[in-house]
Amino acid sequence: MDVLKTSQWMKRHARPLEYARWKYLFEGGERESVRDCLQAYQNDDGGFGHGLEPDYTMPYSSAIQTWSACRIINELNLPKEDPVVEAVVQYLINTFDEKTGLYQTVVPDMNQYPHAMHWHYEDGVQANWGYNPTVELAAYLKLWSADERSDIIVDQILTGAIEHLLTIETMNFHELNNYQQLLMLLKGQLPKEQQLHEKVTHLKESAFSKDPSTFGKTYQGLPMDVIEDQKDELYPKYESLIQAHCDYLSESITEEGIWPITWEWGRDQEAFLIAKRYWQGILAIKHVQYLKRFK
Repeated sequence: MDVLKTSQWMKRHARPLEYARWKYLFEGGERESVRDCLQAYQNDDGGFGHGLEPDYTMPYSSAIQTWSACRIINELNLPKEDPVVEAVVQYLINTFDEKTGLYQTVVPDMNQYPHAMHWHYEDGVQANWGYNPTVELAAYLKLWSADERSDIIVDQILTGAIEHLLTIETMNFHELNNYQQLLMLLKGQLPKEQQLHEKVTHLKESAFSKDPSTFGKTYQGLPMDVIEDQKDELYPKYESLIQAHCDYLSESITEEGIWPITWEWGRDQEAFLIAKRYWQGILAIKHVQYLKRFK
């Protein structure tokens, strides 16, 4: 796949963070450039905000924005002694809710800033999110912290998260992907690991669309959201579907070298247009990574 147009678009239009990631992942760019751009979204409390995840623009730290940062930190393989990582650890220790055993996914202050409807806070909304992103944040906390408080938090999260996973019958691809990351990040360190792996594999079967005609037309799970590479157990079964998805991505790229956004905010249209441009940079990275893994 010729990504020259995509590279040019990223240089002209992407946020500095996404352009730095693009260069790091595909053009031999420096890790420190990505780290420095990412740090600009970090608050004094160690968490991340300021629209790092572009679908809500609240400047204050939140679990979801911090989760987005953790994925990039992991992508960069920053050492746990890095001040950015140490600050994240303190944020995760300080903001864990012992009563619920969760990090609060959606918070009231989100409503005060432009945001997509799926980030709107109302009473009881946490039930819609389950262990997204809590269970994945627990994995990062386990990897990056030797603090006794971290061990207590991780143990509490895993106890609840494992019970939740083993008793649920269906799971949306976002939360399921958090569990996939848990299994990958803490491989060999989890109780009931084989049972968890089998349940995640079972849930993956119903978490993505198997109809190529729906690709790009709805906000639903796609093969790339749950089948990460050719070593995945489900790859042989869905190889033809994955290739159809690759074909769709290759055919749907625009003249500019990017991909269209398949969702709307349903509110705050002016702010959405800005977020849409940010997302185009994020998805360009995601889609090129996917195509390089499977084509």
